[in-house]
Amino acid sequence: MKLTQQQKQQKKKYEEWENPEEGIHYNLSILGETTYEDERNTFLIIQVLKRLPKKIREKVIDEVTLIHTTADGTLCRWPAEEVTFIILNFRGIKTDKVKMRTIAHEIGHFISSPKNPLKPGPADRNEKMADDLAEKWGFGRAYKSYKKFKGVSSII
Repeated sequence: MKLTQQQKQQKKKYEEWENPEEGIHYNLSILGETTYEDERNTFLIIQVLKRLPKKIREKVIDEVTLIHTTADGTLCRWPAEEVTFIILNFRGIKTDKVKMRTIAHEIGHFISSPKNPLKPGPADRNEKMADDLAEKWGFGRAYKSYKKFKGVSSII
């Protein structure tokens, strides 16, 4: 089906609105935004998403709910609902740069295992894969060494 000129213009306007901060925030599914610090962290999440390749950003926005909590950063899927959650805990992380690296790392887990993020595997390999993606996207690596994960089984 060929789009009319007016439809093309409307599509272009929508895409221009959708990709900056306002459009990303509007489409983002996030829970736990209750304090000023949470609002600041949501801004950082949006900045990370903005820098990701468009297809990856859209996949995260369409398929993931992000949660601010005091639990460790992790990725899980609620089996009955087929909903993927990225749980973010920034307690003890002082800089925005490290927070953004953490966000990118957790998104890396989701992207590297989109079909079954609960699939067990070697934790060191899974952490390296997530870090490889975060680094590819320009955020750097979350870990300097993966020795602490050697021999540990991961659910991601």
